Amino acid sequence: MVQWSEKDLEEFSALIKREREALNEFEHLMRLVRDQSESLENIQPRIQELLKTVSDTTSRLQRFLQS
Repeated sequence: MVQWSEKDLEEFSALIKREREALNEFEHLMRLVRDQSESLENIQPRIQELLKTVSDTTSRLQRFLQS
């Protein structure tokens, strides 16, 4: 069984929180597009940033869990 330090748990929690926030914002942006409140072209740069954040965070979580 893996023993995590308090610092490990805090880092893991921060990564999960970051991932959740990015996914929530992505969902919000998609609702704006669906509701036609915003065009996809206008928010595409932010969507790209969010996708990179989620990808990076997921990679870090995977590395964290494998250690």
